[in-house]
Amino acid sequence: MRPKLALCIFGNPRKFKTSFPSIEKNILSKIDTDIFISTWDSGGSKDTVWDTDEGSTEEFRSLYSPKAMEANGYAPGDPAYDYVKIQNEEHDYWLHGTSMFFNIHNCNRLKNEYAIKNNIVYDFVLSTRSDIEFVSPLSEKQMEELAYNRNLCFARRKNHERDFYAIEDFVALCSNESYDVYSSVFTNIDKLQEGGVRVDTGSPRLHRQATRRPQTKIIFNESILKNHLLNNKVQIKDIDLTYNLLR
Repeated sequence: MRPKLALCIFGNPRKFKTSFPSIEKNILSKIDTDIFISTWDSGGSKDTVWDTDEGSTEEFRSLYSPKAMEANGYAPGDPAYDYVKIQNEEHDYWLHGTSMFFNIHNCNRLKNEYAIKNNIVYDFVLSTRSDIEFVSPLSEKQMEELAYNRNLCFARRKNHERDFYAIEDFVALCSNESYDVYSSVFTNIDKLQEGGVRVDTGSPRLHRQATRRPQTKIIFNESILKNHLLNNKVQIKDIDLTYNLLR
């Protein structure tokens, strides 16, 4: 039986037309793939986080032909926005990226619901954003390793002091089982915030947030993701994949 990949695309639909040829060349043409997308609606108020100049939600859907896609509104009054806001404000922390973890979790939910309904078992899950350009295909050697070690996730590790020895959240190649863990940060934020890392270098925008809300604990996405995987006994290895972030 041919291996089957779930391609889970999350977050703002930036550069989705620019990146698609690289996905088609290096992913879709190489392995049997089903696509799932959790993004934000192109409509809504001026407060929406939609920030692409490449087309509408429906153009995104038409080009990628996902098995399941959800485009939530992200403005005050929209359920997703209000829930993410509550996650941050009802606790003594500010997690940069709560909305990202929402979409990762939601994309995994779409995948699992489709798999159950259609009696599909995915061998691998590739988690990515629409503004990632793939320069190389997935490593056959790493996919073989995932086939034998289901508690494994491949991602790009960030090993310098500013990044707190964390992992990038742009791209990850996981087994189906380890992606269930990877995607569950959003539902475990209350537990994870105790192990968060205060940001004292890096993004000026995070510094401004901290200044406005000095009582809060700032938690770094990539650090909390790494801690969550290790706490759940998911091994992390460097991904053998070349890709670029489009800006």
